[in-house]
Amino acid sequence: MRYIDEMVFWGVWVLIPLMWEIGVCFLSGVMIIISKFLEGKKKKLDYYPTISILIPIYNSATTLKACLDSVAAQSYDMSKVEIRLLNNQQIHDESYNIYQRFQEDHPHLKIWWHDTHAGKAKALNLGISYSQTEYVLNIDSDGWLDHRGLEAIVLKFESDPEISAVTGVVLIDPNLINATTSIFLKTGQRCEMFEYTESFLVGRNIASRFNAMYTLAGACSAFRRQSIIKTRMYNFDTVGEDTDMTFQVKKKTKGKVILCQDCFFYVDPIEGIDRMYTQRQRWQRGQLEVAHLHQKEHTGHIFNFFSKASFRILMTDHTLAFPRLIWMFGIIYLYFMGYPLKILVGSNLILYGLYVLNGMLYFLVAILLLSNQKSTRRYVIQSWWLIPLLPLYRGVIFGIRLAGVINSISSTATWTTLTLSKEIILLRRGLDHSLFNHLLRIKSRIEERFNE
Repeated sequence: MRYIDEMVFWGVWVLIPLMWEIGVCFLSGVMIIISKFLEGKKKKLDYYPTISILIPIYNSATTLKACLDSVAAQSYDMSKVEIRLLNNQQIHDESYNIYQRFQEDHPHLKIWWHDTHAGKAKALNLGISYSQTEYVLNIDSDGWLDHRGLEAIVLKFESDPEISAVTGVVLIDPNLINATTSIFLKTGQRCEMFEYTESFLVGRNIASRFNAMYTLAGACSAFRRQSIIKTRMYNFDTVGEDTDMTFQVKKKTKGKVILCQDCFFYVDPIEGIDRMYTQRQRWQRGQLEVAHLHQKEHTGHIFNFFSKASFRILMTDHTLAFPRLIWMFGIIYLYFMGYPLKILVGSNLILYGLYVLNGMLYFLVAILLLSNQKSTRRYVIQSWWLIPLLPLYRGVIFGIRLAGVINSISSTATWTTLTLSKEIILLRRGLDHSLFNHLLRIKSRIEERFNE
């Protein structure tokens, strides 16, 4: 009876991740698989509307050519496309030379270079003001667009006039992962690849079906121009400008913000723990800033949990998710409180196993929805053995996000936050300084005793 009581108490801590992560995600995965088999034959475009492609430029010399080449290789009617490069640097580096050579190699394409020097958000606003096309697509310069991307996005818009904005599926480029020499870093990059496939092919996919998407992907997002000009444009007072734009579009146009699961945009894998640490903290800070900017959408009665998607996501993603970290540290406390080790270990093994099963379901969803991305699909299948490691990887990510919440309280918003290495150095200095002061106090007390 004692074991049952203790298991029930421990089960309360397990209930939150079980209900709001494993249970919901499992149902989402099943729903996507069923809908994939029930979907009809895909339509084709009857005509090609005009579209502007906006590409912000910042330290892009090594990636810009591949990005532009992917645009030039689109299956879309390129006479209907204009490309605007938005330079966000104070000087012209090799990126400008790449632009000139591309212009010479593709004289049939309409492409412009604009100097902005004012940050990404202001650069995009400038590009939107220059564009006079029916649709506007923003893509990052450090990635490349699948050759069917433009057609897939426009087809999505044309299929439903209520759609105001669309985000593409952002994935990690497997070829760049293979180029990594460090086994430890390559394993982390592969886990990141799984994270992206889950986030877009499952998370955003299911949110899109209920018009409950929380944020457009900054790396690849598109708008009806008539919709985006109704907003206050990109907000340069927050590092979460893409999330802010998502809320603006929904509020001002009353339209849908959805995922285009047939548009794929590939980005670089993370270069190391420092880059991941700063990136994920920036994302976390951005979402919290947007939650503050749009308080009415994020607050209310508890029953809004079921009626307001933004309130629900904030609760599950930024409140209920953090008990995962609490019960991880709570294991030590409960052990010293006298809880049997086998109950603590057994409960965690069960929960970990459920996370792994969830990862296996996501894996099935990924290989199903990547049917027209042969090489990526093959790489995901070959990486199946990483599924048992994914809960550990997510634990690291949640730890970084928690650090982002703490740092957002004590520091101002900026794109260049401190890396993990620098924070460790500052922590050591602080500890060394505290220890030194403590030793000085001991020394002074000893001297006082001798002088008495």
